[in-house]
Amino acid sequence: MKFAWIILILIACGTREEQAENSISKDVLRLRIATLSSDSFEGRAPNSGGTERAMDYIISQYKLIGMQPINGSYQQDLKLIGSSKKIDESSVSIRSGKS
Repeated sequence: MKFAWIILILIACGTREEQAENSISKDVLRLRIATLSSDSFEGRAPNSGGTERAMDYIISQYKLIGMQPINGSYQQDLKLIGSSKKIDESSVSIRSGKS
């Protein structure tokens, strides 16, 4: 039984270390959101120059953290059927602490 507890403790320690490596600070998150929401990305509308810049930025961040592409590419094709703006129904919030 003692052996089982030792294994559980070791697994828990490894998990916390992985969580720390995979976490992001509030400051970094705010910087990335501010970057993507800046005027230079032109609202990221489909088929705009802003879309290309946003895609390049996101891919650069993937590479920076060591994310590997799927099937040799960071991009996945999809068919855009349509879009609409619902300004009154949209919101974004960043909360500190547990959610």
